[in-house]
Amino acid sequence: MSENQVKEIMTVKQKLNFFWVGGCGIRIGHLMIEELESDSFSFEELYHAVVDSDGALMHLHFVRNASEKIVQLMKNHRIVPFQLGQEGQGAGADPEVGSNFAKESMKEIAALIDSKDAVVIVHGAGGGTGSGAGPEIAKQAVNSGKIAA
Repeated sequence: MSENQVKEIMTVKQKLNFFWVGGCGIRIGHLMIEELESDSFSFEELYHAVVDSDGALMHLHFVRNASEKIVQLMKNHRIVPFQLGQEGQGAGADPEVGSNFAKESMKEIAALIDSKDAVVIVHGAGGGTGSGAGPEIAKQAVNSGKIAA
């Protein structure tokens, strides 16, 4: 992504959805959400989808260790926890599992994407949920004609 594209995303009044995907994405999201929700950015609407196949990790970062600001954003449905798969046990360091989980949930993921103008997907590439699900979410965003990063 070019510097000009980043500036365009950061300055235009639009509905923006961050997807924090997998363990790495969730950890980064936990650190970044409060910063992104500050007065430094001028978004019409800013939303966060926290996506993982490990229910315990989502609970740890967005329930047990949640700041007051994150709790308020969750109450206002600006943060949406989204568990991939049925078991909540993670992808077992297998990106194919993460990819399959995302494909199984694509209808719900597409609904989150379609209601926004731009999508930013943040995920790791260590070989688990983020490695598999991140690219699937990105494909859906591009296929929906959204600005995707």
